[in-house]
Amino acid sequence: MMSLLGTHPEIAEALGDAITLAREAGALIQTVRSEGFDTERKADNSPVTRADTGADRLIREGLAKLYPEDGILSEEHGTPPEGTSGRTWVIDPLDGTRGFISGSEEFAVQIGMLVGEKAVLGVVYEPAVDRLYWGAEGMGTYLVMRGGTTYPARLSPRGSFSEMRMVTSHSIPEERRQEFMSALGCQDGGSYHSVGVKIGRILRGECDIYWSGHKVSYWDSCAPLVILEQAGGVLTSIDGAPYTYDLNVERFEHSTSFVATAGSAHEQVCEKLRTAI
Repeated sequence: MMSLLGTHPEIAEALGDAITLAREAGALIQTVRSEGFDTERKADNSPVTRADTGADRLIREGLAKLYPEDGILSEEHGTPPEGTSGRTWVIDPLDGTRGFISGSEEFAVQIGMLVGEKAVLGVVYEPAVDRLYWGAEGMGTYLVMRGGTTYPARLSPRGSFSEMRMVTSHSIPEERRQEFMSALGCQDGGSYHSVGVKIGRILRGECDIYWSGHKVSYWDSCAPLVILEQAGGVLTSIDGAPYTYDLNVERFEHSTSFVATAGSAHEQVCEKLRTAI
């Protein structure tokens, strides 16, 4: 990997550390799965396990030691980030907790970085299948498969809606899913847990369109946004506006749902979805 980062030494170290921490967190999550775990409920009634909290602690403590001047914002520790460097790490230690609990492979470790309000670095790791995506501004996006084989992200060349495939979240009722695909005139790309897992399907050329279906938090979108955009894809609000990350807010949540595409006909996709909602 370092050879790919040689022309960008200013972020090579941070990206390499994020990859290492994502893999270590993934190993912890897999260990918890094999040992068994209880499920608890957070204040918003969403599920949480010791895999979530353990991975969160591992990543936060690792980053705090390596980059003490950087801010850290995490789903499991959602207090305002403190830092003096202008950089903020945005972490979802286990995106797709429901998938993890259900026994599926649909969950991921997500580590992103902001400079100011702009997302510039992202790592998404799917520990159940040992598949990792990394990307950074100006560097493209790469997939690292089990065994270490690395290659650039390969977005779908499909250009017509009748050929495109739309991936959605399990949270969208099947009847509504079919309505949205009918409105777009596209094919069914399936339902999955985890934003990172679904963005990964676009990066591998398996799907072309993903609509989140609801508002998401900063830690849901930060790393996936970077790896999609640096591969040539597009992720915006459903209104077509860029996603930004204002840290001077009470809730670290975007105001609208997002649409992610392989880049082809993005504005038309947003328009059709707005009409169908």
